[in-house]
Amino acid sequence: SKWNSEEIDYSDPAAYMALDLYAPVYGAPFPAYSSFNHVRQIVRDTGYYVQEHAKWGDFTLTLSGRYDTARTGDSWSGVFASHSDDKFVPRVGLTYAVVPQAVLYASYSESFLPQAGSTFGGVSLKPETGQQYEAGVKSNVWDGRVDITASIYQLTRQNVATDDLGHPGYSVQTGEQRSKGVELDAHAHLADGWDAILTYAYVNARVTEDNVIPVGDHPLDVPPTSIGFWTKYEVQDGPLKGFGIGGGIYRYSSQWGDLPNTFKLPDYTLVNGLVSYDFGPAELQFNVRNLFDERYYLGSYSDTYIQPGAPRNYMLTLSWKM
Repeated sequence: SKWNSEEIDYSDPAAYMALDLYAPVYGAPFPAYSSFNHVRQIVRDTGYYVQEHAKWGDFTLTLSGRYDTARTGDSWSGVFASHSDDKFVPRVGLTYAVVPQAVLYASYSESFLPQAGSTFGGVSLKPETGQQYEAGVKSNVWDGRVDITASIYQLTRQNVATDDLGHPGYSVQTGEQRSKGVELDAHAHLADGWDAILTYAYVNARVTEDNVIPVGDHPLDVPPTSIGFWTKYEVQDGPLKGFGIGGGIYRYSSQWGDLPNTFKLPDYTLVNGLVSYDFGPAELQFNVRNLFDERYYLGSYSDTYIQPGAPRNYMLTLSWKM
């Protein structure tokens, strides 16, 4: 019987004892536990960086480059094996001041991320690489009271590592993932002591190349839309000077919970609040997160490994400024 074997492959789901929750069998023998993996991993990354920042009239140009050399290794296969990778990573950005209160910008950048670990077949993980295009506008309006940033972007990533659900402790790498989106941020100083922040994001993320995962599937834990609003007011004079009150509401759309896509995590809304009092050198603040005790899920790895969000919780802080 495999239960009497000295070594059991716990990475094989068939190695675990079946259990019927509605008709359990008591007294069944259990195998002696032993760790199926003792892992040693290393990542050593060295980078050499240079940057040039130049300005001509209303134009500003930024050029930079980084050369990375990385050595990664692991012993998932039982024998420690290492390999080296290197890559030159460029970045270029250009801004143009249309008017003193508005600036257009565009940028291109690449990324390089060494990864320790291996696939179930013992193949070391390749470094994750990426390319990003971004363009947008930054503006200051209403006599300097409101700062607005709006941008569009496209981010392409290769060799993205995800957990191998069939073999715990190992990873699989998707061929390529691409995200396209829009982001909007507005910071407003509405009046003396009254500030507000509005954020909005839309992202369309998909697998664009792969030999196993269906092309067109959405990466897990990426809500397509999210929006948030936060505001706080602090009394500026009178007997209540220093007293502050604030709150915010955040909305997240439903998101895929695994890859390939078989189920979704539901959308949710969170409401937070705070009350504070500024004594001058000291400030006392009471925060409430998830005010209405919303039941929600932050993310997941599979339909059996889902991370729940925190219920209503409170935090009292006292800070002192020297």
